Amino acid sequence: MHCAKPRRCLIVLLVVCAVTTGGLLAAEQLAEKVTVFVTEVPVNVTRNGEPVLGLTADNFELFSNGKLQRISGFDVRDLTALVPHQQQTAVPISARRHILFLFDFSFSQPGSLLRARKAALEVAADDLHPSDLVAVATYSLGQGANLVLNFTSDRSQLDAAIQSLAVSRTSRLAADPLALTVIEPDAMTSDMGFSSGDSDPAQEQLRIMQAQANRADRRSRQLQISDFARDLGALAQLLDSVQGRKDILFLSEGFDNSLVFASEDPGKIREMNQARESGQLWGVDPGERFGDATQQAAINEMLQAFRRTDCVIHSIDIGSTGVGSTTGGDDAGRTRAKMRSGGNQALSVMASETGGSYTRNTNELGPAMDQIMETTSVTYVLAFQPEVEPDGKYHRLRIKLKDVPGGAKLTHRPGYFAPTPYAERSPDERQLQIAGQLLASQEGGAIPTSVLAVPFRHGDEEAFVPVLIEIEGDGLIEGHVGDGLAVQIFGYALDGDGRIHDVFSHTVAIDLQQAREALRANGLKFYGTFRLEPGAYSVRILVVNGQTGLSHLRIVELEVPDLSTESPSLLPPMFPDPYGKWLLAKKEPGGPDAPPFPFVVQDQPYLPAALPAVQSDERPRLYLLVRNLGEQLQAAGRILDKEGSSLREVELAPLESAATAMPGYQALVTSVGAKGLAPGTYELSVTVSDKVSGRSATSAIPFVVR
Repeated sequence: MHCAKPRRCLIVLLVVCAVTTGGLLAAEQLAEKVTVFVTEVPVNVTRNGEPVLGLTADNFELFSNGKLQRISGFDVRDLTALVPHQQQTAVPISARRHILFLFDFSFSQPGSLLRARKAALEVAADDLHPSDLVAVATYSLGQGANLVLNFTSDRSQLDAAIQSLAVSRTSRLAADPLALTVIEPDAMTSDMGFSSGDSDPAQEQLRIMQAQANRADRRSRQLQISDFARDLGALAQLLDSVQGRKDILFLSEGFDNSLVFASEDPGKIREMNQARESGQLWGVDPGERFGDATQQAAINEMLQAFRRTDCVIHSIDIGSTGVGSTTGGDDAGRTRAKMRSGGNQALSVMASETGGSYTRNTNELGPAMDQIMETTSVTYVLAFQPEVEPDGKYHRLRIKLKDVPGGAKLTHRPGYFAPTPYAERSPDERQLQIAGQLLASQEGGAIPTSVLAVPFRHGDEEAFVPVLIEIEGDGLIEGHVGDGLAVQIFGYALDGDGRIHDVFSHTVAIDLQQAREALRANGLKFYGTFRLEPGAYSVRILVVNGQTGLSHLRIVELEVPDLSTESPSLLPPMFPDPYGKWLLAKKEPGGPDAPPFPFVVQDQPYLPAALPAVQSDERPRLYLLVRNLGEQLQAAGRILDKEGSSLREVELAPLESAATAMPGYQALVTSVGAKGLAPGTYELSVTVSDKVSGRSATSAIPFVVR
């Protein structure tokens, strides 16, 4: 895989996030300039635990800061009604559940964690919807929260991330700046070298990580809880960058209840009452008798942060009897048993105070996941346009139901934060936002961008796929302040199952003092590459202004043929750009087996236009790159309208054969005219055939007549 060096991002915690609100990028970008922006609020309505169907906008009233708002948009997202071809990227980002598994390494035993990890793998394999985006993270004292894998559609990467917890991996780490992959796809095997049995190498590492927590005295453990509450509160604030509801699956044995809450042990309470009545006040621990107000305040503040950012915690107590427990003379086991005495009120409170569920003493995650899947399978999305300052302040929301069946239960986020200027957001917040944009189903944005991906044969199994990205200069500069411009470019190739096969990324630094006028006049052109096996791919290109956050998502459907055969092939017709038309940047593949630069004809390099633009009276040059077609070749062209209907044949100039830089490919040089075509978008379809054998191949490219 040919990628930029990764910038691994630490995010606080691991969670399961469900339906997200996915406000349109253009709306958020607008919000950074004016005080009116579009906010989408996902709402779930259930009755007796099942979704209520058939509601309309008239069934809802929405209030912001106590004022009734006009519902400007309404949509129903029913995941159960999707047909297979809709279950991936066709689902809007606002309807795709965001699921983040959180593994608590500090307050759980190694054996329990290993079994919880196995259960998580089973859930990942059997219980997720194809459109779900899933992430993996860990929490440990001293290290805080570590995002192992960002929200991704790639189930193989999800398996790798879960299996890799607390294990020193030997597989190559993915160079992915958005952390959507954890292992390079070509380094992954069926089991990726990890084990989930009792001899798992993670067990010893988990025991080491726990040793400090088990030996700590009461005051030290209270400080650990303070750190825990602070880190999770920071995570909650960070997750506001992921639009919509987040259901957090927290896998933990919890901490000692007596460190925070009043003791619930009847025997202990009776003992303290007797000590107080007999005047032996030294036998009464005020913290155990009444709870610790400082710790309770920290926990409450954390839970308030989760509620405000639309996060729901589903606590799974993984410390089941006989599962992962330590018996006999093991001091660590006796310490853990003491810490868990009286039940785990902490896990129960975390769930109940955020609207989630608490499952006690189990390593079965299926029931908890079933509840999440059921209650979030049908979502009503209400859109409105609040008039607030883009200052990041919090605003309360309230939604009321009208004319619905009795007993219906409504759940929605209690409020929203006004947008914060992109430049003021943390790198972690930007990473989450950019990853969400890249996996969205809707193209577009404020920076017009065109993309051309061309699969060449190079090697026996994978295709070498150059990707040409053309970025409009005015869009890049819009709203930018200063002379330093950083253009972030992300390229991901996904298959139909959401698996990520290759990644490239690059940041182009431009000195606007020197290049502003040239950029406005021509724009920026970027050259990147993929290596892909035969198959169908969704190529996703995201361009971001690193200061303003203005961006553009372009999705290109790419079919990579089996180039190991002798089948005839014709690459998309290529219109070479005039020399010096663009500011150029590129990220070429490295290594001893790197392919040559492919766009060379008769020893002269060129760059094909991603979206050719011609004048109606021009006859631009055209390169046709063919393979396995023969020697006596002829070509015919046809103009199609943007709907794909044939308009007319087009005359091509006589073909001239020329050498190329790619072994096995032959270039045919010709020209084509657009005379008589009105301004607009068209498609040029070309068929090249051999006069002797009759072998032929057809390919097409869109173009614009100015």
